[in-house]
Amino acid sequence: MNAINFLPPSYAAAHAQRQHRFRLVLLLALVAVGIGGWYLLAGRQLTDLEHCAQAKTQAVDAAAQRASQVQALRTQCDGLNRQVRVQRELMAPITNTQVLAALGRLMPPSVSLTEVHLLGPAPAGHDPAVMHLTVLGLSPSDAEVATLVERMAKHVLFANVSLEFTKAVASGPVPARQFQITLEVPLDRGYQTPTGLGVADAH
Repeated sequence: MNAINFLPPSYAAAHAQRQHRFRLVLLLALVAVGIGGWYLLAGRQLTDLEHCAQAKTQAVDAAAQRASQVQALRTQCDGLNRQVRVQRELMAPITNTQVLAALGRLMPPSVSLTEVHLLGPAPAGHDPAVMHLTVLGLSPSDAEVATLVERMAKHVLFANVSLEFTKAVASGPVPARQFQITLEVPLDRGYQTPTGLGVADAH
């Protein structure tokens, strides 16, 4: 028994066309969803990459800054080492000759030394070592002696300057004053000797 289709051919064609359109719309929707998901995933990956690149850039900048600081410290160290070498060339142990030269430059023209006794340095183990001096001399008056004592006390090389006594003595036809001064020279002090001079400066 044959089935009889009472629907006109135009209806069947329209129905088939609607189904085709539905499937097409559904396919386009699926494609759009897929593309949207891909964009979201790609955007997240791009953000992660940007953050990673920023962190790496900051790390590189910090490393460059540290390298610059290290170079600056090296330059400073080189400069300090050069200064140390220069100072070592200028520094020397204090000798009796330099001490006597310093005393000679401090004396007023009318004062003369008759005796200088040097004792020291102290035995090993004493820190710092100290040279002890006793100075005897002649002066026309106590004023010149006071001037000499004041100059010794102000000199950076000497310490604990003390006038022990002055007394009148017979020295030819001109009256004179004999004096005795004691002082110390700390031997841990360095000195610089300018050209043509003895002890010029002590530290």
